[in-house]
Amino acid sequence: MNLGLAAAVLGFAPFISYWLQWLFSKKSGQLQSFNRHWTCRYSDWIFVPFNAIFPFSVSAQPVLFPLAFLIGLAGSFAIHKSWARQGLKSGGCHFFVRQSISFSPAGRVHLFFSSLETALILLLLLFGSGNFFTLIALVILAVFAALLAIGSGMIHGGKVQTGDAVVAAVLAAAVVAKGFALFMMR
Repeated sequence: MNLGLAAAVLGFAPFISYWLQWLFSKKSGQLQSFNRHWTCRYSDWIFVPFNAIFPFSVSAQPVLFPLAFLIGLAGSFAIHKSWARQGLKSGGCHFFVRQSISFSPAGRVHLFFSSLETALILLLLLFGSGNFFTLIALVILAVFAALLAIGSGMIHGGKVQTGDAVVAAVLAAAVVAKGFALFMMR
């Protein structure tokens, strides 16, 4: 696939994710929950530029993407199920069928989107080429790590949830480690 076409398709993914989550949330009567979810409403937009520069920032073979996606899916599934249990205590979330931990249609869209982003992040961290685009992508991911913590506080009344803090900290540490590794290679 042409890198420019890949950049356009990946860059458009957050728009599709947002629109489908909004649509399914509205259809299931959970639009208010969607509107309260700061990360989906605001933070995920950072993936437009990240996704658009991703094809220019890695040296991985495209054949590695399915494996990275499956790893991302497993991780996203586990994290979101954990969050579902927490969400039941606080009144639920548009990701899940009311009063359960079963994914709603909006939740399935988000699970796919978060798995895609996790796969891209993994590939960047493992196979980032060290060029200008890689460095910009790492800065974007560092900002997203901060937005994860901020979003958690916004969603949960000023309290950052432990699971959210762990994910943000692991991402930030991985970004710093990759940046340091690239710096040391120069």
